[in-house]
Amino acid sequence: IEIAGERKRSLFLVRSGVMKLRSRLDDSETLELLYKGAFFGGFDYLSAEDLKVTAEAGSEVEVCELNEFLLQKLFSANSQFLRRYLFFLGLY
Repeated sequence: IEIAGERKRSLFLVRSGVMKLRSRLDDSETLELLYKGAFFGGFDYLSAEDLKVTAEAGSEVEVCELNEFLLQKLFSANSQFLRRYLFFLGLY
């Protein structure tokens, strides 16, 4: 999903399985397990910081990539999806 040095503007949604998300900022590293329904990515939207993130499958996993165009369509058509995204951003 993520290629070293590539800046992704997409948001990803875990449809099934478990993802391991490792993030590094300065000298600290965190590991987070993401389950069905969890969002990750979209870091260019959320921060100007140079955050290095690696996502890997913790089991057999199915992930959807939501690009900017698709996100705009989902926001206008589905208010529940918009609420979940705002919650992900910490704004709801």
